Amino acid sequence: MMAVPKLRFKDEHGEEFLGWEEKKLGDVCVTFSGGTPSVTNSTYYNGCIPFIKSGEINKSYTEAFLTEKGLKNSSAKLVKKGDLLYALYGATSGESGISKINGAINQAILCIKSDILDLKYLKNLLCFNKNRITGMYLQGGQGNLSAEIIKSLKFYFPSSPEQTKIANFLSAIDEKISHINKKLDLLKQYKKGMMQKIFNQDIRFKDENGEEFPEWEEKEFNNVFSTIPSKKYQIFSTEINEVGQFPVLDQSQALIAGYSDQQDKVCHISPIIVFGDHTTVVKYFEKPFIVGADGTKLLFCHNGITKFFLYVIEFDPVIPEGYKRHFSLLREKNFPFPCIEEQTKIANFLSAIDEKIALVEKQLASTREYKKGLMQQLFI
Repeated sequence: MMAVPKLRFKDEHGEEFLGWEEKKLGDVCVTFSGGTPSVTNSTYYNGCIPFIKSGEINKSYTEAFLTEKGLKNSSAKLVKKGDLLYALYGATSGESGISKINGAINQAILCIKSDILDLKYLKNLLCFNKNRITGMYLQGGQGNLSAEIIKSLKFYFPSSPEQTKIANFLSAIDEKISHINKKLDLLKQYKKGMMQKIFNQDIRFKDENGEEFPEWEEKEFNNVFSTIPSKKYQIFSTEINEVGQFPVLDQSQALIAGYSDQQDKVCHISPIIVFGDHTTVVKYFEKPFIVGADGTKLLFCHNGITKFFLYVIEFDPVIPEGYKRHFSLLREKNFPFPCIEEQTKIANFLSAIDEKIALVEKQLASTREYKKGLMQQLFI
């Protein structure tokens, strides 16, 4: 029985396209990688040729630029806008993208060209198979992919017209994702700008009578926060589950690390600010929770509005200094202290922006999940 995906496109007459055929990628593509000019020769750099690195294959700019001399005296290779780029190693190993610029590539990037395949289709196919490829050839995150490995991969391909239809369909979803991303970036920039104006006191809120609030004071950490001992609320990482009655908080980027049903470990103090002693991550939480790791500092605001001081810490964060303890740096800070009424107005204003950001983030995640579901039906 011929292998075909669940979801098929039809031609302009409503007829099925030709069947799918299994082919080795190396039989339908040509590939090449680049190189890196000597970094000790300053005449090779700061020229006019964008030097694309593996983390930049989906970007329209590069941090480094080569000179013509650097290009000629190295293995760096030129690629054109529209070429398919594949990250062979580095943090982005296994990722692919259509080049947005003309430039040169280094040895960590494979350029893939084909007169037979729709490159946008192939990009989506490689993205869909990323975990399978890296899982097969990069055990434990070790090792590198290579041109030979990629060329040896076998995939089922539809006819050229069906490839184009699939590629165009997925490109339309990508455009929507890009639009949502831009909207999200604008909201985050707006919040950052407003926080700067608020905490620099370039703008001030007024009371219900239109009068100015009192001048801000400044208070030390201990005059604002109480530190809640977290050990009695802590469980082992092996006890964290994917489902459960109570959320587990730790110092990772994710708001919730998992769940647990251990009622004897539940902290009912709220609202609370969570500070990552090693990571400097800051979170705000209003519901009962359990602590999931060492280094999770719990701050209770005994003098003021908790949400306001969350934004104070976000605006003037503790800068990470590697894997070390950072809580002492937070304790050394002084905190701006407007009157409670103005704290409330500021917290409500910034919370409203956060709600809009969360809504757009949810829309972005939903659209990405929608695309993922479609790809599972469009590819074999």
